[in-house]
Amino acid sequence: METLEKPIFTDAHDEEYGIFDTMSDEEKAMPSLIHGWIQKRLMNILDRVIQRGYAVLPPITFKVTEKGYAPDICVYAANELHLDVIDVNPTLNIAPILAVEIVSISQGMVEIIRKANEMMKAGVETCWVIEPAAGIVIVCTAKGRVSLHAGEFLHHPLLSDPISIDEIFDLTV
Repeated sequence: METLEKPIFTDAHDEEYGIFDTMSDEEKAMPSLIHGWIQKRLMNILDRVIQRGYAVLPPITFKVTEKGYAPDICVYAANELHLDVIDVNPTLNIAPILAVEIVSISQGMVEIIRKANEMMKAGVETCWVIEPAAGIVIVCTAKGRVSLHAGEFLHHPLLSDPISIDEIFDLTV
């Protein structure tokens, strides 16, 4: 029987054989296919159900404190956005009303929840944390956190209709 010099399956935190050892820093920073799929899917859903007068945007850096944030999806009141092709400022000085963070395989849940809390302190009213591996959405507000699972619906005052958790995690191409 043939023996292996290195194990086939390793723990992500294994110092010697971590799953990210063969990835460059740029690859580690790039979202995975699932992350991108859910981001695209949720942006399409939001475009369909967002109330008139609000804009759904891909990652936009906002900086209202010393630190800047770039959530995976942002929702702003349309009247807060002043589009100008000459404006070269890379950040907005206002926080989105709704921010969405999608957990990547290289991130930990605690790290993302901490980021959501920091963004809310910076003025974001609601932050949704999407956890693809568990198929849950955590809704973070000043009142606390609520986890939503398969069969449940996301409700928010900016939405004309609730969003099905199942629809967010639908992987049908």
